[in-house]
Amino acid sequence: MHLMCVKHWYEVPADLRFQVTSYFLSWQRGEIPVKQYLIARLKAIIHVGKLHGIDVAALEAELAAKEKTRS
Repeated sequence: MHLMCVKHWYEVPADLRFQVTSYFLSWQRGEIPVKQYLIARLKAIIHVGKLHGIDVAALEAELAAKEKTRS
């Protein structure tokens, strides 16, 4: 799995890094739906984007839509 470079990965809070990794591995084993991993992944990307002053409004809208339809 490669979501972002190491420098940016370590800007993600440790609990969210753990969640992204854990959900990815659980999804790969067929234990959870991919949506849970995608939501955690988006949260990590949004977090780093905000730190770097990037407009993440579209990603936040995508996240809200995914969380609304969470199964």
